[in-house]
Amino acid sequence: MHVIRRGLCALLLALPALPAGAQTAGESYVHASGQLSMVDNGRPERRRVVFKAGWPASATATMEDPRIAGATLRLTAAAGGGDTGAITLPFVRWRGLGHPAGKNGYRYDDPSRAEGGIRSVLARLGRHRGTIKVIGGGASWPYVITGLADGFTVTFAIGDTRWCSDFRTPLAKSTSRRVLAKSGASFTSTFEAIQDVIFNKHGCTQAVCHGAAAQGGLDLQPDVAFQNLVGVFSPAGQMDRVKPGDEEQSFLWRKLAKGTLGLADVPGAAMPNGLPPIPAEQLDALKIWIRAGAPATGVVGGTEGLLSSCFPNADPIHIPPPDPPAPQDGVQLHAPAWPIAPRGENEVCFATYFDFSAQIPLEAQTPCPDFWGGPTKSCFFYNKSELTQDPNSHHSLIHIYKGVYDITDPAANFGPFTCHGGATDGQACNPLGIGLPAPGGADCGAGSGCAGKVVSSVACIGYGPPDYGFDLSGLGSDSSPLIGGSQAPVSSNVYPPGVFSMIPVKGVVVWNSHAFNLTFEPTTNQQWLNLYFAGPTDRTYPVQAIFDARDIFVQNVPPFEKREYCRTHTLPQGARLFQLSSHTHKRGKLFRIWGPGIAQNCSSSTDPTCTPEPGPPIFTTTQYNDPTVLYFDPPVPLDSVDAASRRYKFCSLYDNGATNPDEVKRQSTSPNPPPPIPPGVAGGPCNDTAVACMAGPHKGQLCHGDDRECDSTSGAADGVCDACPLLGGVTTEDEMFILLGLYYVVP
Repeated sequence: MHVIRRGLCALLLALPALPAGAQTAGESYVHASGQLSMVDNGRPERRRVVFKAGWPASATATMEDPRIAGATLRLTAAAGGGDTGAITLPFVRWRGLGHPAGKNGYRYDDPSRAEGGIRSVLARLGRHRGTIKVIGGGASWPYVITGLADGFTVTFAIGDTRWCSDFRTPLAKSTSRRVLAKSGASFTSTFEAIQDVIFNKHGCTQAVCHGAAAQGGLDLQPDVAFQNLVGVFSPAGQMDRVKPGDEEQSFLWRKLAKGTLGLADVPGAAMPNGLPPIPAEQLDALKIWIRAGAPATGVVGGTEGLLSSCFPNADPIHIPPPDPPAPQDGVQLHAPAWPIAPRGENEVCFATYFDFSAQIPLEAQTPCPDFWGGPTKSCFFYNKSELTQDPNSHHSLIHIYKGVYDITDPAANFGPFTCHGGATDGQACNPLGIGLPAPGGADCGAGSGCAGKVVSSVACIGYGPPDYGFDLSGLGSDSSPLIGGSQAPVSSNVYPPGVFSMIPVKGVVVWNSHAFNLTFEPTTNQQWLNLYFAGPTDRTYPVQAIFDARDIFVQNVPPFEKREYCRTHTLPQGARLFQLSSHTHKRGKLFRIWGPGIAQNCSSSTDPTCTPEPGPPIFTTTQYNDPTVLYFDPPVPLDSVDAASRRYKFCSLYDNGATNPDEVKRQSTSPNPPPPIPPGVAGGPCNDTAVACMAGPHKGQLCHGDDRECDSTSGAADGVCDACPLLGGVTTEDEMFILLGLYYVVP
């Protein structure tokens, strides 16, 4: 049986890209008081829409250049009543106002109304007031008035700034053919919007449902809904109604997804019972809210458009800390808080110390193998792990250092050690003060932990003692092997019967954490790893990782083109494969896996004969920041002496603006990779010898950093020289190509 699960394999490399399910919209929100007029008399060519909005100029002092930052417009009707989608307004149709150009705002003109029917946009920033006016319509305008609506939301965006207007019931005037509305009040939190847009509007709070009757013991009325959902066990679902960080282990989400997505293996009737399912966008908003820790208050970024609502700026969100396993069941490792500046991000490394020798039952311990230091040291078995991390994380990579340096040795460069978080934040601490109430150092007190200095570093390259390092092949021949990691806020790995991992009962953890703060407030990131002991019958086969990063930086995709790269991976004889997944960045649009039984052995993904297999793949994922995880139950046996029968092929398609030219990699917006730059990394902003024209008759042609070479005609001054080839690298704008998986070997 093939089972798709959310989360990532236990061992992975996940360098900078947008967080999965994290606070995905840290933009500046400006609440604009506005007016909306739409007419649709049944003749598409005569549709008309006018949107006007104004706001105090103090709400946003500057306006980004839409020719560089990009611009979109979106209209959404409440309660699933229709949606234009994000209409992209091409950069070539904008011009700056004032002197210098853009000082007073920007204007968009398209007499053909080719993009979503938008004829003109005026975004003006005056001394005391800003204004927006949008005029459009015709057959290309994608919204059709089909009846009375409960309300609308209009969002106009330039770069990181959103101007949002809510038009709610009662509308000023509304008929089946005409809408005339003025904006009203917006929601103050994501859960407040979920309560109104999902629970109230879809009948969940009716008396006969989850109102006074409280079907299934669940009352969803506004004054009690939150406390009846989050962390509350559902006997019918045999899981919590809402488990912060994990929608697939949240019975509420599963019941709604049964109706919206046709999710199988969900007990009872789909929700809403007897009524139409909720729209997919609203289900996605619920998922993002759950992954962000299911907060009672505050705005979770990325939910406003999905809920057709205007929100204030997103808030820093923290996930509730998980309970540690019972002492007889397992242990908990804790990475204490490290700071992230407003609108910032960082990838860091820091060390903590653990000693569970007095806690772990003797029956769960064993003399360590040579890999972990030999039989003079003690290790313990585990066969289940659960990582919980704040939802602003892009990735967690957890290493155990097994080199020759002691954690307190100044030459190891782990220190100085200070308390992270809580009332003692910044105070010196003893990393060996363990086995007491506060993980990592009891002298730090509650809500804190003792950790070494926080060092910015991609993949911990150049971090720590001289012998610190790890093997990207995943073969375990390094001094700092990975024991876990994920992109998801909550990620579990449960091994098949008989399969185990082990680590020493005491040692040094190096946490490689990359996190974003997409809000305007300072915040922190922290994480917890629960490890559960493997019983005597589950200590037969050590788990092994697939981490095929041999062609991690192979990409070379010219502007406005797409290319697919393939490679094969052969598992050893006797392997039992039980998990597959992938890793790319945002222009990795399609990742597929075929096998086993691949005759061709591709030694390089640059081999032109290494192409996708003709048959259907066993694995497909299109969402780079939330890739599919395919779990095989039972594991796939691979026993033949014929290597082809144990071979898999994996391919990834990279789109550098071929489908959507506005998504091409750009010289002006691509960051330089942070130092130290790993070997083979060629990403970052392209140089002037590789940059090409963005549009017009010279689109895609080299322009040597000179906009004039891209002009439509000589002297037109309308050219933009900014398009870059897509190369392999560690930033969001660059790419990676990695196959991930887990297996074990039966001799």
